[in-house]
Order: sequence, then structure tokens, then C-alpha cells
Amino acid sequence: MSSPGEAVALVTGGVSGIGAELTRKLIREGWRVAALDIASQSALAQKLADELGQNFMFCQCDITHYHEQASAFSAAFQRWGRIDALCANAGIIDRNSIYILKWRGKTEIPPEPDLSCTDVCLKATIYGVQLAIHFMRQNPTPGGSIIATSSMVAVHPVASFPEYSGAKAGVSQRESDV
Repeated sequence: MSSPGEAVALVTGGVSGIGAELTRKLIREGWRVAALDIASQSALAQKLADELGQNFMFCQCDITHYHEQASAFSAAFQRWGRIDALCANAGIIDRNSIYILKWRGKTEIPPEPDLSCTDVCLKATIYGVQLAIHFMRQNPTPGGSIIATSSMVAVHPVASFPEYSGAKAGVSQRESDV
């Protein structure tokens, strides 16, 4: 991996919450950061851009769409010529109850569940890992680091958030030295 000042990280969910703090910390330590986040976060992204300067890049994308993540990775690689770290940080909780409590006593088939949580927390992480491996192999010195944010619910599931618990458990199952 390159030294700070040259190193490039991509942070998903990088303009709010934990992701924004991670972005700030990396830039304070000399990294260049491409923060991937959804369009509704663009105002926060602009504030970060004003605060952090030229070592910050906002990539507006929906990480649940492979081609959008691929475009963001490509843009960062094209701008800085390398990708040294992926911080797969984006996450959301269950969007509705898998227990379909509103359907108790009904005979009709319930609506299809909203699996956005799985898409953001697990599927998008898998997309990011594959893309990171691809681009890290193209670094001047191949290699890099991949960090995926999980949760304690991966090990100690919470009944009120079964989808989130399952998705984060999936994130916790990983291979090293790929």
C-alpha cells in the first residue's frame, strides 16, 4: 500500500454518520478519499467538500447498483491512479417488518418484502469487495485493504431487526488474503 499522501480510500456511506467521520479521519491522516453516497446526501457532501478540499471526492451513486459502484471506482482510479482501501461502511436497518404484523387475520397474500437492507448491507458490500480487488490489482504495487463494517447483531441477532442481523452476519463471513 502507498504511504499517506498518496493513498486512496473509497468509503461507502461516506458523507454522513460513521462514514463522514471516517472520511474526515482518513483525510486528516493524509489520505485521498472518494466518498460514495446517494443523491439525497449531496448537500452533506458539499459541506464535506468545502471542509476537506481537494483530497475529497464525492461520488454520487446507489451502491446497490453494480454499474453505479463500478463508475465510482473508475472515477476515483482515473483521478488518483490507485485504490488502496475500501471501507464498505454504508448501512440501513430493516424497512418493514418481516413479521407482517399489519396482515394478521388477513387471507390475502402479503406484499413482497422490502429487502433494501440486504441490498445495502450485504449485496452492495459484495459488489464493492469485487470491484476493490479488481482495481487494487491494477495499483502500481498491487494490493490494498478492504474493511467492511459489520455490527454486534451479526453475532447477537436482534429479533426486531432480523434482516439487518442476517445481512450483517453475512458481512462478517469473509475471506482474507484474496
